[in-house]
Parts: sequence; structure tokens; C-alpha cells
Amino acid sequence: MARHGRSSMPPPPNGNGGYEFEVVEVGPPVYITPPPEVKARGGLIPMGDGEGLDSRPAPLPELRARTINDVALNFEASFQLGLTRHALKDHESAITHLERSVALARQANDRRLLALALHSLSVVLQDAGRMESAIPLTEEIVRLSEASDDQRMLVRALVRHGSLLRKCGRIEEAAGVLERAVETVGVF
Repeated sequence: MARHGRSSMPPPPNGNGGYEFEVVEVGPPVYITPPPEVKARGGLIPMGDGEGLDSRPAPLPELRARTINDVALNFEASFQLGLTRHALKDHESAITHLERSVALARQANDRRLLALALHSLSVVLQDAGRMESAIPLTEEIVRLSEASDDQRMLVRALVRHGSLLRKCGRIEEAAGVLERAVETVGVF
């Protein structure tokens, strides 16, 4: 049985006021139809004409991120969805969402988020049998770590890069990278 109701969101911390939305439940999943004035602001993905519901559910994290149009929230939604798809062994979808996370971290110019997204993407590529494709990502993580002056991050990046090189059969390179990791640990 369908359930309709109106609810008001509390005002956001910036004091711009809340807005009303309608939640219509037709068994699982839940669809959200925003009021016309919110649609008019241009921040929402199309989910119908406002009179009815689109027949396709939109993933709620993606809906929220596109509604708010916030790079950090978009990153978090894509990143978490990529990790979830990876856990479901849906490697291609995971790669797509994690590549999007990488692009968003670059857009935000956030080196830590970029390193996190690159690391996760390299793990998914490795699990998908595309280890050689992951190597440039781990090289970039090492460069980001060197630029950040964070020794722990650098050691982790070197260990990840070295172990990937070893798994790809590039033993001499791996040994050099892992020796550097051991030397760096001795520094701090």
C-alpha cells in the first residue's frame, strides 16, 4: 500500500531555511519527489515531472549528492558506492565509481582524498586482474605522499606500490621500493 506524507527538513546550519519534500513508499524502494521550487533551483536530477514518479529508482547517496551539488559529498557518495560494489564483486561498477571519486578529489584539490581514492581504485583493479593498470596509480600515491611530507603515508604508499610490483613479477623494482619503505620507517 502506498503511503504519502509531507515533512519539513530543519534549516541547514547556514540559515537558508529548509524545504518540503514528499516521500512516497510503494514497498521498497523509497522514491523522493521534490517540490517544484527546489527543482527550479536546478540542483536536482530528473526523477519525474513532479506529478508522478519516475519508474526507475535513483540511488539515494547519488540523489543527495546531486541535490546538494557539493564536491565533498559527491566524493563520499561515489567512494562509498565504489567500495560497496567492490564488496559485491561488481568490479566494473566499482572502478567507474572510484574513478569518479578520483576526479572529484582532483577537482577539490584534496591530496589526502585523492590518495585514498587512488589506493582503493588500485585495489579494485588488482582484484579485477588488471594489476598493471594499478601501478601508475600507486606511483602517483607515492608522489602525493612525498609532497605531503607525511612519513607514515609515504611508508604505506611505498609498501602498497612495492607489493603490487612484486605481484606483477617486477621483483627488482619491488625490492628497491620496499627497501626505501624500510629506510623511511627508520627516519621517524
